[in-house]
Amino acid sequence: MLEPEQKVKLNKLLNRMDERYRPNRKKYGKSGDEKDYRHRHGNKESKE
Repeated sequence: MLEPEQKVKLNKLLNRMDERYRPNRKKYGKSGDEKDYRHRHGNKESKE
């Protein structure tokens, strides 16, 4: 089981991701998924 603190952190992270990608779905039409978002925004998060 997760510790309560970890659960809170995880939930915050998931909420933040939701906020980040939800508006773009409207903006870019039906295919506003993560790939589309990252492609258009220069892949800021995961530079490998």
